[in-house]
Amino acid sequence: MQATYTPESFKAEFRPHFQRLLIAWGVLIGAVLLLYLYLWQFTPFFITHGWSWNSSWFIALGLNGVGLIAIGLFNAVGIIAIGTCNAVGIVAIGPCNAVGIVAFGGNAIGFIAVGFNTTGVITIGCQGRGIYSLFYAEKTERNARWYQARYMLAPHRQDAEAIVFFRRWNLKHVAAGILLVGFLAVSSGAAAAVLPCSHCGEVVLTLNKQNLFGKHLIYCPKADR
Repeated sequence: MQATYTPESFKAEFRPHFQRLLIAWGVLIGAVLLLYLYLWQFTPFFITHGWSWNSSWFIALGLNGVGLIAIGLFNAVGIIAIGTCNAVGIVAIGPCNAVGIVAFGGNAIGFIAVGFNTTGVITIGCQGRGIYSLFYAEKTERNARWYQARYMLAPHRQDAEAIVFFRRWNLKHVAAGILLVGFLAVSSGAAAAVLPCSHCGEVVLTLNKQNLFGKHLIYCPKADR
C-alpha cells in the first residue's frame, strides 16, 4: 500500500504520536534528573564522579563512562548514555553516533532513531532507513522535506519509492522491537552479536562503527546485482 503525504496531512496524522513521544521523553529525563539529584545528595559514595579517564559504577561521569547512567565526553555505555562522540544504551544521546532503543545522534541506530542518518523501526532524520521512516531527503533535492514512509527491505534500493508498512502503533510490534533492540544495544557494549540478512543470508551484525547493525539488514547491496 502506498500513501503520499502533504506537509499538512502528515502533521495532522502524526502530531499526536509525536506529542506522546515528547511527553514520555520529558518524563524519562525528569525522572533521571530527580534520581541523580537524590543519589548525589544522600549517597555520594554510590556515584563515580569527577572527570577521570574512565569511570564505571551506578552513575558514571568521565571521559569514558560505563554505568547505569553514563555521561562521557568520548564514549558512554549504560542504560541511559550521553556521550559527545558515541553513546550506547537504552536511551542514547550522541552528537556523532548513538545506538539504543531511543537514539539521538548524527548517526542514530535504534527502535526510535532521530538524527541525520537514521536506522531503526521508527526513524526521524534526513536519510531514514527503517520500517517506518518519517523524514526523508531525496538525492535530487538539497534540502530535506517531509516525504512518504519507507519499507525496510523492499524494493532494495536507496532511492526507492516510499511504501507505508507501519502506519499505526502496534503494541506487540513495539514491545518486540524494544526487547530486541534493547538487548542488542546493551549487550553491544561488551560483545558483538550476529544476525543473518533476510535477503542474502550473510551474517552481518558486527561492532564496526560504520556497520554496527550491518548494512545488509537494512539495505542489501546484493539485491541490485
